[in-house]
Amino acid sequence: MTSRFLLAALLAGGALAQSPEDVLSQGLKLTASEAQSAEESLRANPEDLAARGKLIAYYFMKQAREPWSQHVFWLIEHHPDSPLAGFNFASGALPADPLNGEADHARARDLWLEQTRQHPDDARGWANATRFCLEAGCDTDVNERLLKHAEELGIPKSELAVAGAQPTRILVA
Repeated sequence: MTSRFLLAALLAGGALAQSPEDVLSQGLKLTASEAQSAEESLRANPEDLAARGKLIAYYFMKQAREPWSQHVFWLIEHHPDSPLAGFNFASGALPADPLNGEADHARARDLWLEQTRQHPDDARGWANATRFCLEAGCDTDVNERLLKHAEELGIPKSELAVAGAQPTRILVA
């Protein structure tokens, strides 16, 4: 069952008018022309998280490493609290995936850890960073520190379940 914490994070984080599942699902269905239009939209308004989320899903499915990773890095740097960043393929937490090379994975990890230093009281961002580390295999001491602080922030452990085992679903333990 989805808790109020997760529901609030899904609906309040970032500037999404629709659920992150809907945004990402739409991205999986984009045509090349629609992806180009979304890129143009982002040039005019980089804060359009719906367009960015659609492109993350689109490039992930197309296995286009460079544009995918650039959008993921931007999301981590600018909106670590976004519900989109709770999905493994939108957070950079795919260490075994050829799309996410070692250098990109390390950069995503470093960006997430920097976000925890810059925003230690942001529960949504902290939860996303913790999910990343739990799935991506950060050092044990880092994982323990993140989990401890997540508990201090009142984030239930069930909310730290990795999102995005399937591109259009959030799975909660």
